[in-house]
Amino acid sequence: MKRIEIFFKACAAVLCVALACSLAGSCSVIEDRDGCPNWLTLDFSRCSGIASEASDSLWWEGGQAAESFVLAESGYERTYVVRRGAVSVLAWMNAGSLGVSGGKSRIAQGHQSPELWVFSCDTLAEGEETRVVVRPHKRFCRLRVVFPSFDRGDSLFRAVVTSTSCGEYLGTGSAVKGDFSFSQVIGADGEFGLRLPVQGFGDLSLAVYGADGSLACSYDLSAVLSERGYDWSAMDLADVTVSLILGGADVSVTVGDWYDGGDVIPDSDRR
Repeated sequence: MKRIEIFFKACAAVLCVALACSLAGSCSVIEDRDGCPNWLTLDFSRCSGIASEASDSLWWEGGQAAESFVLAESGYERTYVVRRGAVSVLAWMNAGSLGVSGGKSRIAQGHQSPELWVFSCDTLAEGEETRVVVRPHKRFCRLRVVFPSFDRGDSLFRAVVTSTSCGEYLGTGSAVKGDFSFSQVIGADGEFGLRLPVQGFGDLSLAVYGADGSLACSYDLSAVLSERGYDWSAMDLADVTVSLILGGADVSVTVGDWYDGGDVIPDSDRR
């Protein structure tokens, strides 16, 4: 009888220890649960029409996470185990060859901006699960320049667009200081275009050179766009068309419509 009693006492002790560990691990005891984990899910379903790949970074007290992934393969969701409390989220799409480091992007000399989309927010991870819907913002401007009376004849004219805004701080949308330069031969139809990053230093300019390398004309695009009300501080950068007279002073500007930061409208659906 004594052996049986000792055996049951040992079993009861083991069960008590196992139960205590289980309760502590699941944070289900009635106590301060701030140190318990939260399963935070990022929902990328609204990004399916604009990107195939994405990257994200998350920060919380005492930890962080970061990764890049293919959206379709991930089921347009990523889940992270974070500490309960404040969590900062940053996600970006279509970065391509764009250099992203320390929360800022930088475009290499001679390249135009990629079709960059960015989402950032601060959220509060409470309870066991938190869900954040990623609603990205368009962080590039398609600039189309038209010379309506252009006649190049047998000469090739090259357009060079320069500025000292070479990227952006992804969390705030402000411009990163650095040299930006992109050149392109003006087409036979008198048009050329490129994608610009956000501008912040008022020095966006266009120069047109002849086949012999001589300067044909130049334009202060920052002044042109500012006078027509273009807003570089907008969360979603609009596309813009600028009509110029080669060597002349006449200018007309058309700023494209864009959505208000709500549902994403794929480029293929926007006309």
